[in-house]
Amino acid sequence: MKILSCVVSFFLCSVVFAQEWAPKGTEWYYDSFEAMSPNIFYATIVSDSVVSVKGKECKRLDVNCGINTHFCGQIDTYESNDTVFFLNPDIDTFQVLYNFNASKGDTWVISAKDSQGILDTIVVEVDSVGERVINGKTLKVLYVTYNQYFNTVYGVQNYQHSSEIVEQIGDLHYLFNIESKIGMVVDAGYRNYNLRCYIDSDLGHFNTGIRSECTDAITSVESETAYSSVAVFPNPAEDVLTIENVEEETVQYALMNVRGNVVLSGEGRVLDVSALPKGVYYLRFLEHGTNSKVLKVIKN
Repeated sequence: MKILSCVVSFFLCSVVFAQEWAPKGTEWYYDSFEAMSPNIFYATIVSDSVVSVKGKECKRLDVNCGINTHFCGQIDTYESNDTVFFLNPDIDTFQVLYNFNASKGDTWVISAKDSQGILDTIVVEVDSVGERVINGKTLKVLYVTYNQYFNTVYGVQNYQHSSEIVEQIGDLHYLFNIESKIGMVVDAGYRNYNLRCYIDSDLGHFNTGIRSECTDAITSVESETAYSSVAVFPNPAEDVLTIENVEEETVQYALMNVRGNVVLSGEGRVLDVSALPKGVYYLRFLEHGTNSKVLKVIKN
């Protein structure tokens, strides 16, 4: 019995260690692109040290501020009972970042200041729960919807976006999947979206497949093309957006929100934007399968 007890104890300890959150040296690599450019670069988050903060032993994350994210710089995190907490710099308090004990219908709340310093509320709701095998390990997955309530000139708005949160790795769009300065858009700023690679001492190297290498950069030099003079009307738009000044009969486009998520795509010259939330979008035109032009669009 003593031998069995030792074996069981060793196994349990191994399992607990295997689920360690952000061991020192952990790296995340994300796509990062300039809002008004087809160029795609990468941004990183690195777990660089272990520190004691407010009585908690925390993993300090060095979050690349070159991308326009709300939480950047040094962010302190820790895990307790399968829940990851982070020290929210907007309120100087630890809040839940991920709750892997959550079931369908469960929620947790994150606070974030808007451009006027007013605290807005993000309610993360679990739509469903599943599993995913990565490098031979079975990890829990939360399929969630972020409900972001923020103040605008039109009153309180609810912006929603869905994502996938994987145990040990975090949100597959971005670790802190919060709009930059809720309700505020910075022209020509960087937008981060989609995890490229995750690397730690336990799980090893995980490449999501969106780029062949973690540090790929995709750049292009804009030249005179069929889309050089393209325009949209009206802008701002309320219901319908019309593409103008293009000789080609077939116009391929992708309309993205400020997080880089495609909300409309297809071919043609008229876009029905009536169902979209008010805000700023970016219309990318495709020429021969590659990005050729990006226009900023405002939906009223």
